[in-house]
Amino acid sequence: SIYEVYEKAKVRGEKIKRQKWTQIAFEYTVYTFLLCFIYFVLVGMPLWRGAVWWLFVAVQEKMIVAGGYTIMIGVAALSTDTDQSVRETALLIPCYKAANIIGPTLEAAVKIFPPQNIFVIANGNSPQPLDNTEDICKPYGVNHIWSPVGSKIVAQFVGCYAAKHFKNVLLIDDDCALPPNFPIVGDRLRDKVMCIGYAIKSVGPNSSRGTLCQQAQDLEYKISGLQRALAGKIGSATFPHGAISLWDRKFLVQTFHDHVGFSVSEDWFMGHSCRRLGGRIQMCTSVFVETETPSAIFFSSGGSRGGFGEMTVFKQRFHRWNFFFVNGVWYNMAYILGSWKLEFWEIGTKIFVFQEVCPTSPR
Repeated sequence: SIYEVYEKAKVRGEKIKRQKWTQIAFEYTVYTFLLCFIYFVLVGMPLWRGAVWWLFVAVQEKMIVAGGYTIMIGVAALSTDTDQSVRETALLIPCYKAANIIGPTLEAAVKIFPPQNIFVIANGNSPQPLDNTEDICKPYGVNHIWSPVGSKIVAQFVGCYAAKHFKNVLLIDDDCALPPNFPIVGDRLRDKVMCIGYAIKSVGPNSSRGTLCQQAQDLEYKISGLQRALAGKIGSATFPHGAISLWDRKFLVQTFHDHVGFSVSEDWFMGHSCRRLGGRIQMCTSVFVETETPSAIFFSSGGSRGGFGEMTVFKQRFHRWNFFFVNGVWYNMAYILGSWKLEFWEIGTKIFVFQEVCPTSPR
């Protein structure tokens, strides 16, 4: 039986077990050998010159390359001008009546992207521009496009075709200021990964900490970003933040064709279409990108932000975001049961999609 085999193994183990003094002798013999090797081979002094001394002499006197410093400086200078990720990526900024807020966004953007890589797509339900956003863009030398349809996703769709010569596109909001150390992780868009979201943080005017309400949203956004980062590791994040995301351009065009077209919760539907088409969404948490948020819960004396008038958390979430509260159950359940294009990654992805179903299902 198994028990008898186990008992015989224990008896045999006791017979072949080395005695205590043998174990101690072997251990300290190894220690002595290592100490002798370190001293006699590596150090040697004062008996003779060891390997460390000869390595120092070789590096100091024999391995000097003439002009080596100049070569390294030249390579560094060339690499800063030819960063492949920057050259392959277009920055798309959809905006609506954003003349008063687009300036700081462009000022931060041109420190990372060449002006010809930046596309500002102003939009509104009018054949003519609704404000002087184009005049604000001219000093920066960026591309300005007017879209006569008042829709953020339509503006992004137009931008994808305007940037048809680029491999990737970075989508940001008109009030999203990129930090100087912003990483463009286009190399991560491979295999099934078609979108990279970025962690964001809430700030007040001029990158200040803002009100207590904005600081609470800051904590919420950071936790949300880390949760999505976990989802991206074991499957796919449900969707990237609407404020900023990096996409494979050709796949993004397919995503727009699959998108249901709702202008509310459009970022969630972008993620939904991405997953349905077989694209994974991962997160980059190297930096937290700043975005300005409502400063109060119910009442605010400030003006409209970006033309939407969302100056309170209540208006933002209950007048717009709450649109998704009920119909999200239908789309999530349809995805859980009917979408399997992510193959192995569907297992982890569906765990987080089901997590969304639980709080939105009727009680």
